[in-house]
Order: sequence, then C-alpha cells, then structure tokens
Amino acid sequence: MLSTFQCENNLFTSSLPVLINAPRLRFLDLSGNKLTGSIPEGFLPTTAHLSMEYMHLFSNHLSGSLSENVGNYVELRDLLLHENQFTGSIPKNLSNCRHLASLLLQKNSFTGLPDLPFQYHTDSMYQLQTVDISSNAFSGTIPSAFFAMPSIVYFASSQNCFHGELPESVCDSSTLEQLYLEGLRSGQECKTRIFGSFSDVYLSEALAGTIPHCIWAMTSLRFLFLSGNLLGGTLPAETQRNYSSLQYIGKCNCNVFEFMQYSDALFWKIATFNLP
Repeated sequence: MLSTFQCENNLFTSSLPVLINAPRLRFLDLSGNKLTGSIPEGFLPTTAHLSMEYMHLFSNHLSGSLSENVGNYVELRDLLLHENQFTGSIPKNLSNCRHLASLLLQKNSFTGLPDLPFQYHTDSMYQLQTVDISSNAFSGTIPSAFFAMPSIVYFASSQNCFHGELPESVCDSSTLEQLYLEGLRSGQECKTRIFGSFSDVYLSEALAGTIPHCIWAMTSLRFLFLSGNLLGGTLPAETQRNYSSLQYIGKCNCNVFEFMQYSDALFWKIATFNLP
C-alpha cells in the first residue's frame, strides 16, 4: 500500500488528486508545482483517519477554503499550505490534530481569528512548535492562544489586519525563541490606498499600546521583530533588558516614516522604536 507520495518541484498544473484510494498514505508532498483549484471532495477524510502525518502543498496556486475535514487527519504533524491563494478561516476541527507540530499558512488570504481552533485546547497534549500565519487577512485581536502552547518555539503573524494592543500573554511561553510581529496592521486588505485608485502606494495603519515589559524578561527568546507598528512607551532600563538571550532585535529609527519597496507594492513603513 502506498505510504509516501513525493512529486515536489515539478510543473504539474492539474487539480489535487482524490486520496480515497490511498488509505495508508503517510507522507504527501506536492509542493512547488502549479496545482490549481480548490481542495476536492475526497481529498480529505470524512471520519477520523490515522495514517496521514505530513501534508506539504505549499508553493502552488491552490484556492478556496480549507474544509473542516482536515481535522480528521488526527495524526497530522505537518500542515504546510503557505504560498497559495486559500481563503476563509482556519477550520475549528484542526484542534483534533494534537500531534501537529508545524502549521505554515503564510502568503494566502485567510481571514477570521487564527487561534480560534486552539483557544480552549492549549493543554500539554498539543505539540505545536512552529506557527507562521503572516501575510494573510486575519483580523481581531492579536492571537494569544498560541503562546499558551507548551512547545511553541517559532511564531510569526506579520502583515495581517489585527487591532488592539500587544497582549502580555505573549510572555506566557517559556519555550518561545523567535517572535515576528512586524506590521500587524499592514495586510493588503487593511492598508489605505493613497494617490488614487490606480496607485500602488499604501499607508499602513498603526497598532495601539506599548511593548509589554515582560517581553524583555523572556529567557528563551532569541529573535524579536516588532517594527512597523508605531508602538509607544519607553524601553526598560538596561538592567531589565534580556540582552543575554536576545541575539537579534529588529529595529528602525523612531518617529520616521520610510518609503520603501515591499514585495510588488510600495507602502509607508511606520517605525516602532530605536535601540542602542
């Protein structure tokens, strides 16, 4: 019985295959192709399924929403869907995947509350380590359920449409090593177009509040990126900053608007803070 199917980095242009006839498929990698269309009926199981562990569909042209049936792959460890054209919200049933370690959804058009499936499921059974939801259209307050995951190491949610303030719950994680929160309100859907409707120049909105001082005391944190949010307040005293652990802090000049190239569109980058 087929357990591994790898056809990554080719030029396939069809839609996704139906997997009904591969009940023991464990590793699926169709990344780096030109697959189009939505996820067909029969690609995801309608009942609990115990074989699929690695699903790599990134870097294609897939679209449409992600079915609740993805949560029926209860042994899933990698769900890599980045660099596609998916829309809709993250299915609530994804919380069924307690072994999920990597969730990469960046560079799509997902909407809604990204941590909703996990808000009441952050116990020690979950194994999420790497989460990247950057460059989507997620909204609501900055997701905090991920920081309560017992094994989270990498979290990125840059370039979305969040509002509110940076929650102190970001400091709840004792395992977090890399934190990327750049331009939390700079997603394409929440930027303001200036210089007319035919312009590719946008104004990114600012985030409210300050940087929680508890961030500087996080002993496992190595990389911290907070630029492009116009966060206010003051930095803690030198003795209160965790520079012994932090290896790189994203920074830019305070109170400066920078006209810069980002992807294929120009926008105003709003600075956050300046560190010595």
